Amino acid sequence: MKSISQIIIIDDNKMDCFINQKISSLLFEKATIKTFSSSVMALDYFKNSLDKHEMISTSNIDLLLIDINMPEMNGFELLKKLEKTPLFIKKAIQVYFLSSSNIKKDINDALNIKSCSGYIVKPLTKDKLINAINTNIQNKYCSLNNNSAKTNQPDLK
Repeated sequence: MKSISQIIIIDDNKMDCFINQKISSLLFEKATIKTFSSSVMALDYFKNSLDKHEMISTSNIDLLLIDINMPEMNGFELLKKLEKTPLFIKKAIQVYFLSSSNIKKDINDALNIKSCSGYIVKPLTKDKLINAINTNIQNKYCSLNNNSAKTNQPDLK
């Protein structure tokens, strides 16, 4: 599995943030994990990371987990704004949407965003995260099927 040095988790549900942080830390023991319970706070972090010290730490971000349904700004809106920040312009970051939604429109909207690496249906598990990271760009949908993580491209017609 690819080496991950820094992970950012953005989810308005603090319990989901906590669980996702624990799962990520089990898989990537040496990774630094930062959580945000507000999409606006996360965007401010990326925008204000332009001073030299912060840019050094944010330039190491490898993995970004974003909840879709958040009150101030949803995950889609957030990612569109993040894509315009200097960090996203300079570095390819793996971005995965996390959602309890199995709504076809949400899945399609997520998978059609160029910088989106995948879509993971909550709850996040070690197997789902491993499969999402190991999958290729053409199979970006990770769901739970028969109690094991399965990565596939859904038929979303």
